[in-house]
Amino acid sequence: MIDHPTHREARSVFVECFNVVYPDWEVNYSNRDLKCSDVDYAAMKTYRGRCGPRSGGRVYFGVRRSFWEDVGRPRQVALVLHELGHVKQLDHSPAFWELVAKLFWRLYDEREVLGNVFDDGVMQSEGEWEKVKEHLVFNPTTSMVDNRSECVSERRAAMKELLEWDGEVGQWDGVKLRTLLPYGEKSVWVYLDDIEVPESERVSEEELFEWFSNPWGRDGVKVDDSGYSYRVEPWSVKRLDDKVPVWAYNESEPIDGDFVATDGFMRVQLYQAVYDEDAKVRVLVE
Repeated sequence: MIDHPTHREARSVFVECFNVVYPDWEVNYSNRDLKCSDVDYAAMKTYRGRCGPRSGGRVYFGVRRSFWEDVGRPRQVALVLHELGHVKQLDHSPAFWELVAKLFWRLYDEREVLGNVFDDGVMQSEGEWEKVKEHLVFNPTTSMVDNRSECVSERRAAMKELLEWDGEVGQWDGVKLRTLLPYGEKSVWVYLDDIEVPESERVSEEELFEWFSNPWGRDGVKVDDSGYSYRVEPWSVKRLDDKVPVWAYNESEPIDGDFVATDGFMRVQLYQAVYDEDAKVRVLVE
């Protein structure tokens, strides 16, 4: 039996919030509030939180103790709202995130009745609820978005609108890219800023984002098997001034020089949009 004060608190917050956002929930086929004894609680060791429905109206829920203790109440509430979404939607599809936004508004509208669990007064200020919104806007990451239907940037923009949050959301926030290339006689590290794309192949930021936002149209980019990043196929470049020195092929640091991309033009521009100009990337050299 888990009886640590942190876990008791997390379970109590979860149950109080649960009964606000799911007022018609049935336990053992009767319409009554969920109780702590109806929760199959687990102490997480890796995940920050987990949740899902069980038979008879019971619910599975757990948090990682160190995470719960290290963050403030707004972040805890955001975590609980995320997990409450999984009670009815087990995936991270657009429907899941839209449900989370609806649950936020249910909780926010009934915030006055949460005094039992929020008796410290923290969640009584608008500023704290704005922090919850911010956490939920940036909660979607590459590993928590159904990339078959949308990209993380689209989802964050959608959450900003659904939650009526007035902060800034960058177009490429949350996007993680990686290109795998072995060390060898044909690949080297270069600075992104040193790679030019032919003028005839350049596109606007809007066109680039439209291309990336279409899972069926982004040639050479797909979700990595781990789900944590986008796998980008390598592209080739040509050095404009002179040949790449032999020693550079086995180095882990970028070499200086002026390069022009010879293929994969959209992928080059994607990297340049997502990362700082002084970031490095391993490329094939013609």
